[in-house]
Amino acid sequence: MVNIDIKNVETKTGYCFMGPIINAAIYYKRDYQLNFAGCLFFGFEPFNEEERKSFYERMSWDFSSDLFPEELIKYHGLDVIIDKRPEFLDFKSIVDSELELGNPIVLTFDGYNAHWTYYYQKHKVMHFCLIVGVDEESESFLVIDPYFSVEIKKLPFNEVEQSYNWHYTIRLVEPTVNIASVWEDILKKGISGNYENKYNKSSYQMMREFAKEILQSNDIIEEMKIQDSAGSYQILEKMKYITFSRLNFSWFLEYIIKEFSVKELEPMVKVMVQLSDKWNLVFGQLTKLGYLKQEDAINRLKKKIYDQIVENSEIEEDATRKMMKILQDKRR
Repeated sequence: MVNIDIKNVETKTGYCFMGPIINAAIYYKRDYQLNFAGCLFFGFEPFNEEERKSFYERMSWDFSSDLFPEELIKYHGLDVIIDKRPEFLDFKSIVDSELELGNPIVLTFDGYNAHWTYYYQKHKVMHFCLIVGVDEESESFLVIDPYFSVEIKKLPFNEVEQSYNWHYTIRLVEPTVNIASVWEDILKKGISGNYENKYNKSSYQMMREFAKEILQSNDIIEEMKIQDSAGSYQILEKMKYITFSRLNFSWFLEYIIKEFSVKELEPMVKVMVQLSDKWNLVFGQLTKLGYLKQEDAINRLKKKIYDQIVENSEIEEDATRKMMKILQDKRR
């Protein structure tokens, strides 16, 4: 058995790729928080009668505004190198070599084969975990998946061979950018991006339109009724991203406060944590919506969801304005 000593830190992240990356960063004693500077985005595409896209197809997040993974090199000195699919035996030898050097490997595979997740034998979805060891006796990789568990799991070689997409190796490099000289610009980009999108609407306007459609349409009911459908699954995954991304943005703010003594941002950390909880309420309410049968109960719950999303949008918009004001005052 080959194994490296790495502690599995459970992480609530909007995107499961970041769980293994955070654990690797902690293992290498590197920071990672700037990766979450652009995660506040919320997108909702207007309904088009011709296309008739479902709710989940019209919900989006904007990875182009995230600082990942290239920016991990610039700011945190973590070079996350993608390696497209070799033959499985080649991949196995790569894993063995990296582990001997003390380097974990990020594996990208089909979550359908991740037996410790709710994807298992239900949903074909790209998933990520961190390979930290090999157990030749059971012919398994030892993996950690902080998105779901703090335990080390065994992932059989044959299941990886069937579901493998690609992998990432990690190298430590010297950061090329001094964060102290650019953190204000990074924060400004992260919050001002909420006002710019291809529909000429702010994220907050789109949140309110999303809430209005839930209130007025029965399409969301139909999508949520079949809990194992692609529709309900995707809506809940995207709501999970919205929920955790607000928490992740608070980590970014905490990093800025700690590194650069920007005490004025401390109240915003609390607001972002509270917003994460409030979006989690919406997540739970949408889940419940799929099980209700009485029309009155459905309409009451839809109104609660509407009110909660509108409240969230107002809190986020107010927080963004306050952060912009803090930046403006710092630059005077």
